[in-house]
Amino acid sequence: MKKVWQILSQDKKSSALLEQRLAVSSLLSKLILNRGIFDPVEAEKFLFNSLYDLPDPYLLKNMDKAVKRIKRALQMREKIMVLSDYDVDGVTSLALLYQFFKMNNIAINWYLPHRIDEGYGISMVAVDAAIKEKTDLFISADCGITADQEIARLKSSGCDVIVIDHHRPKAGSLPLADAIIDPWQEDCLYPDKDLAAVGLVFKVLQAIMGIESRELLDFLDLVCLGTVADVASLRGENRTLVKYGLKALANTRRRGLIELCNVASLKLENITVRNIAFVLGPRLNAAGRIDSAEDAFSLLVTDDTVKAQNLALKL
Repeated sequence: MKKVWQILSQDKKSSALLEQRLAVSSLLSKLILNRGIFDPVEAEKFLFNSLYDLPDPYLLKNMDKAVKRIKRALQMREKIMVLSDYDVDGVTSLALLYQFFKMNNIAINWYLPHRIDEGYGISMVAVDAAIKEKTDLFISADCGITADQEIARLKSSGCDVIVIDHHRPKAGSLPLADAIIDPWQEDCLYPDKDLAAVGLVFKVLQAIMGIESRELLDFLDLVCLGTVADVASLRGENRTLVKYGLKALANTRRRGLIELCNVASLKLENITVRNIAFVLGPRLNAAGRIDSAEDAFSLLVTDDTVKAQNLALKL
């Protein structure tokens, strides 16, 4: 069946301006305007964005505190526990932090709450586990912004807490963590509020490692996965992260992602946002929806081909 595309008409002067300034076709200029982008500078960023266009991570409130505390943990070889949500955004956030600390020769304790037994977020069961392990630094990713009582208990045990979350806090109330990275908190001037949790974790690591770090850029495959699977808006910074994340996915060395694509009959070099949203994302989400998300996490961090094949088939 032949399709006929009908393009919403736009102001001719605005269309001609973009067409001239960006050296693009009349059709493309209209499509850009139809996306609500009228300023030529913003339109240029939309089309030709690069990683150097990403906002300074230190514009996020408390970033300096979070970076300082993580660096201290690295220097002092402290005991660290990282807890995340059980969906793709949470699991990729955990995988990023796990591999960052592994690169720095620290084996963290990681914790994924059980959807049925514990529910969403930081539970008292997780708090008890952290205290039992004599944790020095507790990091939550994709949750924690409303965990007032749980974080208070962690603090009373002598454990420091960093919250990395993209959910909106309760009105007039924040947990008493040592550092909260959340663009929705009051007085946070970060220009892009729509980052997924994995994007915020990336910003923390960007602040520590620098945007030119090869190791940091290798994390973009996971950032892309979590951002798309969480249905984050693909505008602004997310658009840039996904653009370069798709390139990172096409060249990924993660055995788990390679095997997951194999069982899903996908070619990594041709991976698209649609493939992530409707093929890879649901498979990774399945673990946490039905039982524990540990299989999805293990798939993302394993270097063992046989284990990766078995986990991919299971998912």
